Amino acid sequence: MKYPGRMIITIIFTAVSLFTLSGCSLVGGKTTPTPYPNDGEEDPFIGVPNPASFYCQEMGYELEMRETDQGTEGICIFPNGAECEEWEFLAGGCSIEWSFCQRQGYNIRAGEGMAICTFNDGSTCPEYDFFIGECQPPQD
Repeated sequence: MKYPGRMIITIIFTAVSLFTLSGCSLVGGKTTPTPYPNDGEEDPFIGVPNPASFYCQEMGYELEMRETDQGTEGICIFPNGAECEEWEFLAGGCSIEWSFCQRQGYNIRAGEGMAICTFNDGSTCPEYDFFIGECQPPQD
C-alpha cells in the first residue's frame, strides 16, 4: 500500500457522508411539523390586522391612512372633525371623550400603550379589553 494517508482520508470522508445522508429523508418521504408551543391562552389580537385601526372603525369613526416621512399612519377622525393618530387614541393620549370607556360613562386615563378605564368602584381595565368584552364593570 503506497498511500496509507489517502486510505484514512477516504474512510473518514465515507463515514461523514453516510452520517450526513442518514439524516436525509427519501424522496416522497413525509415530514412531521414541529408543533408550536401553546400555553393554552389565546392572543386577543389574532385575526385582527391592527387593533388600533379596528378600535377606531368599530367605534364608528372614520379611519384615514396617510403617508408621512415615517411611513403610513392611521388617523381616526371623529364626528366633530377632530383627528387623532390611531395608536395615540387607543393609548388614551388624545380625544378621550370619544373613547369607549368615556362613552359608557366611566373615566379614562392614558396608559403605557393602552388607555386604562376606571369604573365607579375604582377598579380598572385596559380600554381595549373592555371594548372587546374581556372585562366588565362590576355590578352595583
